[in-house]
Amino acid sequence: TKMNTNQNPERKDGIVLSEQSESADLIRFDKNLASNGLDFSNSYQEDGQLIFDLIFYIAKSFQTDLFGYGTIIPEDFAEAMGYDRKNLLKKHSAPAQIVKDKKLKRDFEKMVVQKNYNQKMSNGEYPLYTVLDNALFRAGNENLRFSYEVKNFEKKETIQGMKFIPLLSDVQKHYSEKNKIYYSYKLSPTIEAHLSKYFMLASPGTVKQFRKQNSVYLYFYLKNLQQNLHLENKKIGTPHFNILCDIAEINIIEPKDRKKKLIKKLKELQDKTDLKFDFKFMKGKGARFEYNIEIDFHANSKPMVKEDGRKVLL
Repeated sequence: TKMNTNQNPERKDGIVLSEQSESADLIRFDKNLASNGLDFSNSYQEDGQLIFDLIFYIAKSFQTDLFGYGTIIPEDFAEAMGYDRKNLLKKHSAPAQIVKDKKLKRDFEKMVVQKNYNQKMSNGEYPLYTVLDNALFRAGNENLRFSYEVKNFEKKETIQGMKFIPLLSDVQKHYSEKNKIYYSYKLSPTIEAHLSKYFMLASPGTVKQFRKQNSVYLYFYLKNLQQNLHLENKKIGTPHFNILCDIAEINIIEPKDRKKKLIKKLKELQDKTDLKFDFKFMKGKGARFEYNIEIDFHANSKPMVKEDGRKVLL
């Protein structure tokens, strides 16, 4: 059974976003992951962007495989997401499977000397040692950590919270004839459910194009904001300036320089992605925000479309 890739996010009242039916190129992606992309870097450090890209690639495959199982061929992933296959298959500097275990580290050091990694370690496992191995291992072994803050005005308290979300529940590494390597995986029930019911739509080409500019998380945040506003019949969003800068990975201290860098990134998204909008800055209120920003999304000026009943997955 295949799903029509023109399917749109819908509400229980049958309202869908009209502009989203116009493009079959947009991919369903978990809304939590889209709005909290920076948490991949916070959770997985230098492996965060690769793990984010892997989950997005898997989300693309999910549209033709509704059961959460799938295959990753390194060559195909590298081509689709703009990576060098040879770099993905290089030895990781500190594979998470072994880095905290002294005995496994000794086992692995012997393999490095012998240049033979196709053997079991003392715990009975084969090493997951390449850059791609390591990303898949961490996506299965370590939960993604979301941090959030809530103010309870009734109790006059601030609540710092964390959510822990598993990404993959099963990862297998296959060695086919002529030592060709590929992977199979099973999505975690949480991510599988969200891709079916709690998703936004994004362009796969944007991930490939904007990774080097560190603007991928910013694109997903704004795309998700645009779709949330449209469901509320709103055109204009007012995200906090400093939060946008953090998501855009702008690590400049001076506010006016942060603003210049953010303007550059926003204009690149305007010019080169499916996300069309106007924006303007205003003087911020309070000590925390030097500026406020308004973003007017073009697509949200189009009328909502009501459809009778639920959409059928074909």
